[in-house]
Amino acid sequence: METRFRPSTAEDIDIAVPLIYSSGPAQFRYVFSVNYEDQALDFLRYSFVRGNGQFGFRNHTTVLADNQPVGIGALWTSNSNVGFFICSVVQIFAFYGLINGIKVSLRGLRIESVVKPAAKNKAYLGHLGIHEKLRGKGLGRQLVGYFLKDAKNRGLSRASLDVESDNRRAKKLYQGLGFIDVNRNASSLKNTFGYVLDHFYMEAEL
Repeated sequence: METRFRPSTAEDIDIAVPLIYSSGPAQFRYVFSVNYEDQALDFLRYSFVRGNGQFGFRNHTTVLADNQPVGIGALWTSNSNVGFFICSVVQIFAFYGLINGIKVSLRGLRIESVVKPAAKNKAYLGHLGIHEKLRGKGLGRQLVGYFLKDAKNRGLSRASLDVESDNRRAKKLYQGLGFIDVNRNASSLKNTFGYVLDHFYMEAEL
């Protein structure tokens, strides 16, 4: 199986958005589902095709196996934090309107007590996902390895990520690639459609 990586495009939406969502579905529902459960998915689709921001296709890399898109991921740094915030506010209010936009924005701020913005001078890896039919074949390891190499090429010395406390499979993968626990960030965030689990914040030296 030949594997390669390329910048994501808007045409990747059907493979990319479900995989981004799968990196933390209950957490996405907590923030972005206001009127119905799948509203989080609808918002992610809305944001992805617009290109900009944390959830836009320009922030993502697509994994290809035998020229077919099978995975997604993103790497960013603290230099993107302000731009991501502004873009998210604009997209949230455009999608939800004023009242629900305020609700979603407040939830997004609350979640930063558990999953914090990218730290200065460190690469941050997020939205990592491989199609379920191809999991266990080493593609996740290749994806993370690709981003670690990219971070090193950018002159960064450390990479970071967050993983849900019950996601043992992903945590084992990250540990095998040199990530170690730095903090366990506790959460009690919960609402009608979703919840946020405790997260391990992990770092690796490049």
